[in-house]
Amino acid sequence: MRKYDVKIPYCANCMRKTKKDGFEFGEYYCDVAVDILPNGIVTPDTDGTHCVELGVYMPVQSNQ
Repeated sequence: MRKYDVKIPYCANCMRKTKKDGFEFGEYYCDVAVDILPNGIVTPDTDGTHCVELGVYMPVQSNQ
């Protein structure tokens, strides 16, 4: 039996998020989430599945 490694695409691993002045620790702005979440504010544990479905999720590239 083949085992699959399924991971939830969290906003923490997306390059679209940006830090803005006045945001609390762990809060970021996302231009895609602005239509979905209040003021486009995402946190590291925000689920990015919707962005994957839209084809706009930009995962951080690892050097492995």
